Amino acid sequence: MSSGKRKKKSTNIPTRKEIIQAAADLAPVLRERAQEAEDLRKMPDETIEDLKAAGIHKIFTPQRYGGYEMEWGTHVDVARELGKGCASTAW
Repeated sequence: MSSGKRKKKSTNIPTRKEIIQAAADLAPVLRERAQEAEDLRKMPDETIEDLKAAGIHKIFTPQRYGGYEMEWGTHVDVARELGKGCASTAW
């Protein structure tokens, strides 16, 4: 049974520009790991950790659960930047 407690609303939310830049900053690293992702048929664990560290996994999570609650267009732009490094990761 759930305790019913919710996380506090996130107060450290990056701007649209900042989260897109974070994705762009990851592109060179993702490019280096692209073949590994293909060989593994999944994202390398390091890539998942990098995405978490950049906050990219919080784009759609509601603020009341600690996420950024950003709009769809931001997601598209973030995916575009990630895809410059690794299309599989961007997907």
